[in-house]
Amino acid sequence: MSAINPVVPLILCSISCLPPEFFCKIIFKLLSADGSELYSTLPGNPFVKDSNNRVVAYSRMKEDDCFYGFGEKTGHLDKKGRRLRMSPKDAIGHDPETGDPMYKHIPFYIRVNEKDRRPIGLFYHNSYDCVFDLGEELSGYWERYCYYQTDGGDIDLFLLAGPTLPDILNEYTLLTGRSALPTKQSLGYCASTMYYAELEKNCDEEIYKVIDKHEKEGILIDNFWLASGYSSGEEDNLRYVFNWNHKRFPDPKKFFENMNARGINVIPNLKPGILKRHPYIDLFEKNDVFIKTPDGKAPYYGRWWGGEGRFFDFTGPKGRDTWKQLLEENILKMGTKTVWNDNCEMDGVEDRDAQCDFEGKKGTMAELKILHSNLMAYTAKHALAEVYPGERPYIINRAGYAGIQRYAQVWGGDNLTDWRTVKFNIATILGMGLSGCSNMGCDIGGFAGPAPEAELLLRWLQNGVLQPRFCLNSANNDNTVTANMNSSSANTSTRNSQHSRGRSQSNAMSSRGNEAKANSQPKSAM
Repeated sequence: MSAINPVVPLILCSISCLPPEFFCKIIFKLLSADGSELYSTLPGNPFVKDSNNRVVAYSRMKEDDCFYGFGEKTGHLDKKGRRLRMSPKDAIGHDPETGDPMYKHIPFYIRVNEKDRRPIGLFYHNSYDCVFDLGEELSGYWERYCYYQTDGGDIDLFLLAGPTLPDILNEYTLLTGRSALPTKQSLGYCASTMYYAELEKNCDEEIYKVIDKHEKEGILIDNFWLASGYSSGEEDNLRYVFNWNHKRFPDPKKFFENMNARGINVIPNLKPGILKRHPYIDLFEKNDVFIKTPDGKAPYYGRWWGGEGRFFDFTGPKGRDTWKQLLEENILKMGTKTVWNDNCEMDGVEDRDAQCDFEGKKGTMAELKILHSNLMAYTAKHALAEVYPGERPYIINRAGYAGIQRYAQVWGGDNLTDWRTVKFNIATILGMGLSGCSNMGCDIGGFAGPAPEAELLLRWLQNGVLQPRFCLNSANNDNTVTANMNSSSANTSTRNSQHSRGRSQSNAMSSRGNEAKANSQPKSAM
């Protein structure tokens, strides 16, 4: 039994290294300075290791406990009564209320009792796939409990105590990293859709027309998210990261020059999977950049866009250095200052015994799968620093592990066009904020499904203007583009919302002092 200063984090060391016969004998309680119980393992059955080597940590819970955080999750903000899985997936079109698992893996939550309002933070420092049961499971032989179950590794638990939720978050981000400061331009309006980069030819000219139309309506674009169609092969239309389709973009550097001259930051999409006919496949094979089969003798092949693919190994210097080289030469030096990392859940690597370099120590995807997404952002940060020294980096990730906030803004992936999505995306964003990742947004109008009706888009825009990331992005299944000019009411709402958002940004930024010249104020704030 232990009592601690309520603002000092306590580290409960790893226990799965102990013999199984000791697991049920470990009783641990955390008390506040006045002797009140903040946390306790479940008496009589705190830790269990099953025949599949999964380790379970049982904690006592009370009927009045609420559970917040867990990173990116669907449904209501309080997760009490749910069973949540962390095994990042390419979760396109997920149900906004019940869908699980999602894209990110952040095994941290804050428990607050409704009666005494005392918060306690729990961070399980383990990247294996895991499950949190928050009171869904019941047994008449035990008092009320919740549990954490991991597919491997240790129960490496950090208990974070403090008088308020902000104190808990402060301690958590002290451990995992503070959020990267955003650029001013990233706070502006972002336009995107898969359609604009999928035309047979001259996509650049179509994009110019779209921007002209926006400007004519008084809607100013600060960032243009360029979908992966720009990288498609000219003969087979398959995605090849770092490649440029010159039928669609005849002069990529000139395209960036024109967009930058108009004050628009172009953000090209990047994906870590590599198809067999990739133009740079000889370089990739020579530099030995891929995740390998379990025996380490050959590259691992898994599911990917357009067929079997191999996957960059960001846990070793060969993969990171090769990625950084092409990122600098083929993307950043074209004229962009932003990196958009997509499909970085590595969901196509299905064999959890596939081998990663792990800085020469060799490791498995079972442990390292989600860490590739953080390391992909880490690599982008170093590339941006080399090409644009002294400037604030702007990186966007779809997937991430605890600490991703140190490097990147994140977004909620391929959400569904549905009225419920507008409602529950709010809780998803707030849950990420309560997990240390406050710089997050979800696609306005929905990414997957049909085009939104006019009323739905209007309300989504009015809601979305309050998100840290304000972006319309779509891949509608009826071959339409979700645009804020689809109706006059949406048009007016977007213009008014942009002006309100711009004033808020200006006031917030002026209160924090001046920034570097490179981080100019968004046009939509003018």
